Amino acid sequence: ELAAVLAVQSALMVQFTTLNLLWFLLASVVQLTLVGYLLRQRSTSPQTDLALSRYFQFMAVGLLLLCLGIVMLGWNHAHSLGGWQFDLFDLARLKLPAEVRSTVFFLLFYGLAIRIPLFPLHGWLPLVAEHGTVAVAGVMLIGIKVGIYGLVRFVFPLLPDAVVQWQVYVMAFATAGIFYAALLALLQRNLRRLLAFAVISHSGIMIIGLFSLEHAAFQGSLLLAVNYGIAGAGLLFMTGMVNRHAGTLLLDRLGGLFDRLPLVGITFLVAGLSIVGMPGTPGFDAAHLVLEAAIMRFGALPSIAASLGNVIAAGFLLFAFQKAFLSSARDRDPASEVRPATMTERLLALSLVVVLLMTGFYSQPWMRLVDASLQPLSALFGGHE
Repeated sequence: ELAAVLAVQSALMVQFTTLNLLWFLLASVVQLTLVGYLLRQRSTSPQTDLALSRYFQFMAVGLLLLCLGIVMLGWNHAHSLGGWQFDLFDLARLKLPAEVRSTVFFLLFYGLAIRIPLFPLHGWLPLVAEHGTVAVAGVMLIGIKVGIYGLVRFVFPLLPDAVVQWQVYVMAFATAGIFYAALLALLQRNLRRLLAFAVISHSGIMIIGLFSLEHAAFQGSLLLAVNYGIAGAGLLFMTGMVNRHAGTLLLDRLGGLFDRLPLVGITFLVAGLSIVGMPGTPGFDAAHLVLEAAIMRFGALPSIAASLGNVIAAGFLLFAFQKAFLSSARDRDPASEVRPATMTERLLALSLVVVLLMTGFYSQPWMRLVDASLQPLSALFGGHE
């Protein structure tokens, strides 16, 4: 199983480094298959089969859409320029008819949107988060960012006209998803399901940033992806520790954990505040850039909607923190049952807090890291302003 985890990481590295769409697809197949294997092997939930079935159904559809879009690009290259090609730079020379361009855009976009996941293609994540192990959930959280990366690396450079043509419709779905997932998160009583809906809600904010098509928004969206990767991993690890020490993730049975797990509680709070973009966390600069760019491109309405969704997110994350760590449990006194965190767990929690705060207070190095890479993409959409 360790070999499977390492193989998943290798497949992710291939996806993040390749410029060939066919290799990207093949690495996606390997990664998603291995994650399904890990979910089956490591989960002890009685509903694992349901979660696994839902996961493979969604991922198979996503891979099929991605495959069809890639094949259409390769076929059009062979028809127009001679020879099947799947390299990004070769495909960038293609001049696609408008109807073909829109079809390929929808195939690639929806194939990647399932992995992000974007409303209404999110149905697999809450089940997998609830019934999978925390290790699988962490691996999948990284995999989710592949969807964002695929849009920036392949869809935007290859299909800029289609992106501009359909950006308003994508923004509408993203905005609806922010509210839908945030409101559902408020109703959850399982901590992992709550975090899953938090991921879905904030994926909408990243999509709003990307489809604002401004340089600042590209920077903000990628910084948000980094922030969600770190903060999301922190929330999942802390949730795993809560489950290990308290034996449950049901909010109604948790309470008073701060007495025995103070560092776990602090890390959960800091990671949650980073998700909602509090000052001093990497989410603050990222959200500011995204919302500012959205105002420039679409006016105040999408920014107000995203901000309200973020306020709801702050509400359900703080509610989860208060319920699990500060309130009194209804069914038992957890302070008498919960074991203190081990030294390894404390070091992990402290490391995550330090990384989040350092990234938040010193976000400029991250900005400079992606700035040069985003300049050509920003220039590509400058002609559409």
